Amino acid sequence: MARSARLRLQDLRDVQRLVGECRELGDSATTWRSHLLDGALRLTGAGVGVEYDLTAEPNHDDSYRALGSTDRGWSDGFDRAGWDAMHAEFLKSGPSYQPMYKPYLEALERGVGPAMTRADLLSNGGWYRSLYFRDHHVSCGGDATMYGLARAGRPAGYSFLVLIRAAGEADFVPRARAIVGELHAQFAPLIEGPLAGNNEPSPGGLAPRARQVLRCLLEGDGDKQIAARLGLSRHTVNFYVRRIFAHFHVTTRSELMARWIRRGWGLSSKPLDEDP
Repeated sequence: MARSARLRLQDLRDVQRLVGECRELGDSATTWRSHLLDGALRLTGAGVGVEYDLTAEPNHDDSYRALGSTDRGWSDGFDRAGWDAMHAEFLKSGPSYQPMYKPYLEALERGVGPAMTRADLLSNGGWYRSLYFRDHHVSCGGDATMYGLARAGRPAGYSFLVLIRAAGEADFVPRARAIVGELHAQFAPLIEGPLAGNNEPSPGGLAPRARQVLRCLLEGDGDKQIAARLGLSRHTVNFYVRRIFAHFHVTTRSELMARWIRRGWGLSSKPLDEDP
Protein backbone atom coordinates (compact mmCIF):
# COMPACT_ATOMS: atom_id res chain seq x y z
CA MET A 1 0.00 0.00 0.00
CA ALA A 2 1.34 3.42 -0.96
CA ARG A 3 2.27 5.61 1.96
CA SER A 4 0.22 8.72 2.52
CA ALA A 5 1.61 12.14 1.67
CA ARG A 6 -0.84 13.81 4.04
CA LEU A 7 0.47 15.63 7.08
CA ARG A 8 -0.59 14.42 10.49
CA LEU A 9 -1.67 16.78 13.25
CA GLN A 10 1.56 15.97 15.08
CA ASP A 11 3.56 16.88 11.96
CA LEU A 12 1.95 20.32 11.91
CA ARG A 13 2.66 20.77 15.60
CA ASP A 14 6.27 19.70 15.13
CA VAL A 15 6.74 22.15 12.26
CA GLN A 16 5.11 25.00 14.16
CA ARG A 17 7.24 24.28 17.21
CA LEU A 18 10.43 24.20 15.14
CA VAL A 19 9.63 27.49 13.39
CA GLY A 20 8.78 29.05 16.76
CA GLU A 21 12.14 27.94 18.16
CA CYS A 22 13.87 29.41 15.11
CA ARG A 23 12.11 32.73 15.71
CA GLU A 24 13.51 32.80 19.25
CA LEU A 25 16.99 32.34 17.74
CA GLY A 26 16.23 34.61 14.79
CA ASP A 27 18.74 37.40 15.43
CA SER A 28 21.59 35.10 14.34
CA ALA A 29 21.34 33.75 10.79
CA THR A 30 23.76 30.91 11.50
CA THR A 31 22.08 29.89 14.76
CA TRP A 32 18.50 29.72 13.53
CA ARG A 33 19.48 28.03 10.28
CA SER A 34 21.50 25.38 12.14
CA HIS A 35 18.57 24.73 14.46
CA LEU A 36 16.18 24.58 11.51
CA LEU A 37 18.32 21.98 9.75
CA ASP A 38 18.73 19.89 12.90
CA GLY A 39 14.94 19.79 13.16
CA ALA A 40 14.48 19.03 9.45
CA LEU A 41 16.90 16.11 9.71
CA ARG A 42 14.99 14.76 12.68
CA LEU A 43 11.56 15.13 11.06
CA THR A 44 12.51 13.61 7.68
CA GLY A 45 15.12 11.01 8.61
CA ALA A 46 17.83 12.70 6.53
CA GLY A 47 21.48 12.49 7.50
CA VAL A 48 22.68 15.74 5.90
CA GLY A 49 20.87 19.02 5.36
CA VAL A 50 21.97 22.18 3.55
CA GLU A 51 20.03 25.47 3.39
CA TYR A 52 21.10 27.98 0.74
CA ASP A 53 20.21 31.66 0.90
CA LEU A 54 19.71 32.52 -2.79
CA THR A 55 18.95 35.61 -4.81
CA ALA A 56 17.56 35.46 -8.35
CA GLU A 57 19.93 36.88 -10.93
CA PRO A 58 18.30 39.70 -12.95
CA ASN A 59 17.61 38.96 -16.63
CA HIS A 60 18.64 35.33 -16.27
CA ASP A 61 15.85 32.77 -16.08
CA ASP A 62 16.36 30.03 -13.48
CA SER A 63 19.67 31.52 -12.40
CA TYR A 64 20.41 32.01 -8.72
CA ARG A 65 23.37 33.27 -6.74
CA ALA A 66 24.10 31.96 -3.25
CA LEU A 67 24.53 34.63 -0.58
CA GLY A 68 25.40 32.01 2.00
CA SER A 69 24.71 28.47 3.14
CA THR A 70 24.44 26.44 6.32
CA ASP A 71 24.82 22.68 6.60
CA ARG A 72 24.33 20.10 9.32
CA GLY A 73 24.83 16.37 9.73
CA TRP A 74 27.88 14.61 8.27
CA SER A 75 27.97 11.80 10.83
CA ASP A 76 27.26 8.08 10.32
CA GLY A 77 29.39 7.57 7.22
CA PHE A 78 28.93 10.90 5.45
CA ASP A 79 32.04 12.60 4.10
CA ARG A 80 32.08 16.39 3.94
CA ALA A 81 35.08 16.41 1.59
CA GLY A 82 33.04 14.73 -1.16
CA TRP A 83 30.36 17.39 -0.88
CA ASP A 84 32.93 20.17 -1.04
CA ALA A 85 34.42 18.63 -4.19
CA MET A 86 30.96 18.52 -5.76
CA HIS A 87 30.49 22.23 -5.02
CA ALA A 88 33.76 23.05 -6.74
CA GLU A 89 32.73 21.09 -9.84
CA PHE A 90 29.24 22.62 -9.78
CA LEU A 91 30.71 26.13 -9.85
CA LYS A 92 33.09 25.18 -12.67
CA SER A 93 30.69 23.22 -14.89
CA GLY A 94 27.38 24.95 -14.13
CA PRO A 95 24.02 23.71 -12.82
CA SER A 96 23.61 21.11 -15.59
CA TYR A 97 26.35 19.06 -13.87
CA GLN A 98 23.83 18.10 -11.17
CA PRO A 99 21.23 15.97 -13.03
CA MET A 100 18.41 16.79 -10.59
CA TYR A 101 18.68 20.56 -10.92
CA LYS A 102 17.10 21.30 -14.30
CA PRO A 103 14.31 18.69 -13.99
CA TYR A 104 13.48 20.12 -10.58
CA LEU A 105 13.11 23.68 -11.89
CA GLU A 106 11.06 22.43 -14.84
CA ALA A 107 8.76 20.56 -12.45
CA LEU A 108 8.31 23.72 -10.39
CA GLU A 109 7.21 25.57 -13.53
CA ARG A 110 4.57 22.87 -14.08
CA GLY A 111 3.27 23.46 -10.57
CA VAL A 112 4.72 20.29 -9.04
CA GLY A 113 6.39 20.41 -5.66
CA PRO A 114 7.82 22.38 -4.01
CA ALA A 115 9.57 19.48 -2.27
CA MET A 116 10.66 16.70 -4.64
CA THR A 117 13.02 13.76 -4.40
CA ARG A 118 15.41 12.33 -6.93
CA ALA A 119 12.95 9.51 -7.63
CA ASP A 120 10.32 12.13 -8.57
CA LEU A 121 12.66 13.66 -11.14
CA LEU A 122 15.04 11.04 -12.57
CA SER A 123 15.10 7.36 -13.42
CA ASN A 124 17.50 5.11 -11.57
CA GLY A 125 19.68 4.94 -14.68
CA GLY A 126 19.74 8.69 -15.14
CA TRP A 127 20.91 9.09 -11.56
CA TYR A 128 23.28 6.22 -10.90
CA ARG A 129 25.03 6.46 -14.29
CA SER A 130 25.56 10.20 -14.10
CA LEU A 131 29.06 11.62 -13.76
CA TYR A 132 27.80 13.64 -10.83
CA PHE A 133 26.72 10.61 -8.84
CA ARG A 134 29.75 8.53 -9.77
CA ASP A 135 32.35 11.23 -9.12
CA HIS A 136 30.93 13.09 -6.12
CA HIS A 137 27.55 12.21 -4.66
CA VAL A 138 28.44 8.62 -3.82
CA SER A 139 31.77 9.73 -2.34
CA CYS A 140 30.00 11.89 0.24
CA GLY A 141 28.19 8.80 1.50
CA GLY A 142 24.68 9.76 0.42
CA ASP A 143 22.06 8.66 -2.07
CA ALA A 144 18.36 9.61 -1.71
CA THR A 145 18.06 13.38 -2.13
CA MET A 146 15.27 15.92 -1.72
CA TYR A 147 15.11 19.49 -3.03
CA GLY A 148 12.87 22.30 -1.87
CA LEU A 149 12.79 25.90 -3.13
CA ALA A 150 10.68 28.68 -1.62
CA ARG A 151 10.48 32.46 -1.90
CA ALA A 152 12.13 34.21 1.02
CA GLY A 153 10.96 37.39 2.70
CA ARG A 154 12.99 39.86 0.64
CA PRO A 155 12.55 40.73 -3.05
CA ALA A 156 14.21 38.18 -5.37
CA GLY A 157 15.13 36.09 -2.33
CA TYR A 158 14.82 32.31 -2.11
CA SER A 159 15.55 29.55 0.37
CA PHE A 160 16.80 26.29 -1.13
CA LEU A 161 16.81 23.15 1.01
CA VAL A 162 18.79 20.02 0.15
CA LEU A 163 18.29 16.91 2.30
CA ILE A 164 20.23 13.68 1.78
CA ARG A 165 19.82 10.20 3.24
CA ALA A 166 22.74 7.83 3.69
CA ALA A 167 23.69 5.33 0.98
CA GLY A 168 21.72 2.11 1.44
CA GLU A 169 18.74 3.82 3.07
CA ALA A 170 15.32 3.95 1.45
CA ASP A 171 14.04 7.06 -0.33
CA PHE A 172 12.17 9.76 1.57
CA VAL A 173 8.55 8.81 2.23
CA PRO A 174 5.87 11.05 0.67
CA ARG A 175 4.97 12.49 4.08
CA ALA A 176 8.55 13.75 4.45
CA ARG A 177 8.08 15.80 1.28
CA ALA A 178 4.88 17.26 2.74
CA ILE A 179 6.70 18.12 5.97
CA VAL A 180 9.45 19.95 4.07
CA GLY A 181 6.89 21.81 2.01
CA GLU A 182 5.02 22.94 5.14
CA LEU A 183 8.24 23.85 6.93
CA HIS A 184 9.39 25.96 3.99
CA ALA A 185 6.00 27.67 3.71
CA GLN A 186 6.22 28.73 7.35
CA PHE A 187 9.83 29.87 7.75
CA ALA A 188 10.89 31.21 4.33
CA PRO A 189 8.59 34.30 4.42
CA LEU A 190 10.15 35.26 7.78
CA ILE A 191 13.71 35.60 6.41
CA GLU A 192 15.01 39.14 6.83
CA GLY A 193 12.03 39.71 9.09
CA PRO A 194 11.98 37.81 12.40
CA LEU A 195 14.67 35.52 10.97
CA ALA A 196 17.95 37.27 10.18
CA GLY A 197 19.30 36.95 6.66
CA ASN A 198 22.91 36.17 5.85
CA ASN A 199 25.13 39.26 5.87
CA GLU A 200 22.36 41.21 7.64
CA PRO A 201 23.32 43.24 10.74
CA SER A 202 21.95 41.87 13.99
CA PRO A 203 22.22 42.87 17.66
CA GLY A 204 24.46 39.87 18.24
CA GLY A 205 27.19 41.65 16.27
CA LEU A 206 27.44 44.48 18.80
CA ALA A 207 29.67 44.59 21.86
CA PRO A 208 27.87 43.91 25.18
CA ARG A 209 27.93 47.57 26.33
CA ALA A 210 26.61 48.69 22.95
CA ARG A 211 23.74 46.22 23.33
CA GLN A 212 22.88 47.86 26.65
CA VAL A 213 22.84 51.29 24.99
CA LEU A 214 20.72 49.83 22.20
CA ARG A 215 18.18 48.56 24.72
CA CYS A 216 17.95 52.04 26.25
CA LEU A 217 17.47 53.61 22.81
CA LEU A 218 14.67 51.19 22.02
CA GLU A 219 13.01 51.99 25.33
CA GLY A 220 12.98 55.67 24.38
CA ASP A 221 15.78 57.03 26.55
CA GLY A 222 17.73 60.11 25.47
CA ASP A 223 21.51 60.38 25.75
CA LYS A 224 21.32 62.00 29.21
CA GLN A 225 19.02 59.27 30.54
CA ILE A 226 21.20 56.52 29.05
CA ALA A 227 24.30 58.04 30.67
CA ALA A 228 22.65 58.11 34.09
CA ARG A 229 21.15 54.65 33.70
CA LEU A 230 24.41 52.95 32.66
CA GLY A 231 26.88 55.13 34.57
CA LEU A 232 28.53 56.43 31.40
CA SER A 233 29.50 59.91 30.24
CA ARG A 234 27.32 61.50 27.57
CA HIS A 235 30.35 61.52 25.28
CA THR A 236 30.66 57.73 25.68
CA VAL A 237 26.94 57.27 25.07
CA ASN A 238 27.16 59.34 21.91
CA PHE A 239 30.07 57.16 20.75
CA TYR A 240 28.01 53.99 21.22
CA VAL A 241 24.95 55.52 19.53
CA ARG A 242 27.04 56.35 16.46
CA ARG A 243 28.44 52.82 16.43
CA ILE A 244 24.93 51.37 16.69
CA PHE A 245 23.64 53.54 13.84
CA ALA A 246 26.58 52.51 11.65
CA HIS A 247 26.06 48.84 12.50
CA PHE A 248 22.41 48.87 11.43
CA HIS A 249 22.97 51.25 8.49
CA VAL A 250 20.61 53.91 9.85
CA THR A 251 21.08 57.60 10.64
CA THR A 252 18.28 58.35 13.13
CA ARG A 253 16.54 56.77 16.09
CA SER A 254 13.30 56.56 14.13
CA GLU A 255 15.05 54.58 11.38
CA LEU A 256 16.53 52.27 14.00
CA MET A 257 13.12 51.68 15.56
CA ALA A 258 11.56 51.06 12.13
CA ARG A 259 14.19 48.42 11.34
CA TRP A 260 13.66 46.81 14.73
CA ILE A 261 9.90 46.63 14.28
CA ARG A 262 10.23 45.33 10.71
CA ARG A 263 12.54 42.58 11.88
CA GLY A 264 10.07 41.51 14.57
CA TRP A 265 12.69 41.52 17.31
CA GLY A 266 11.58 42.23 20.84
CA LEU A 267 13.35 43.61 23.87
CA SER A 268 13.72 40.01 25.06
CA SER A 269 16.15 39.34 22.21
CA LYS A 270 18.87 37.17 23.75
CA PRO A 271 21.88 39.27 22.70
CA LEU A 272 20.28 42.26 24.44
CA ASP A 273 19.96 40.31 27.67
CA GLU A 274 23.66 39.43 27.94
CA ASP A 275 25.70 41.33 30.50
CA PRO A 276 28.94 43.05 29.49
